[in-house]
This record gives sequence, C-alpha cells and structure tokens, in this order.
Amino acid sequence: MAGAKVVWAVESGAQALHHRVYESDNAAPDVLLLDMPLTDILGPDVCRRIRETQDATAILGITSYSLDHYRQMAIDSGAQGLIAKSVTPSLARDS
Repeated sequence: MAGAKVVWAVESGAQALHHRVYESDNAAPDVLLLDMPLTDILGPDVCRRIRETQDATAILGITSYSLDHYRQMAIDSGAQGLIAKSVTPSLARDS
C-alpha cells in the first residue's frame, strides 16, 4: 500500500503494551492492527490499557472468529473498528 509503513510488529499483548505505552521514544503508529484473541492478554484488554494512557493511535481489531463475539468488547475498549481476517483489501494498482 502506497504511503503505509510498518513501524513495529510484535507477537503478544504484553509486547504491544510495552511498545505503545512504555516506550515513549518509540514511533507512534497512526493505526494499530490488534488481534483480538491474543494468548497472553485479550486484544480488548490491550486496547483498554492503551486508551487509559493515550488516544492518538487508532486501534483496529482483527479476528478470525465471529465478529459478533468481539464487537461489543471492541466498542467498550475504545477500538475504532473490527474486521475479519478473511477480508482481503483490494489495492488499486498503477497501470
């Protein structure tokens, strides 16, 4: 995607919290793509803890489970959206 850049990637909720909340010198992403069913801390809990410290980063939850399962949790935790992993964005390509 033109103009998009991955600032950092992690594999656990604890790592995401560490990067976004505790490393103030770390580049703040415009959007955080957050897996909802993380193994260590649920995505909605990570989102809520980030929201307790700042609201500059948009948080988009993603899951392979039913959206109905996480919808209200995503709303209550302060996420801006929730998408299914089965959704593949179409990217416009220059001819």
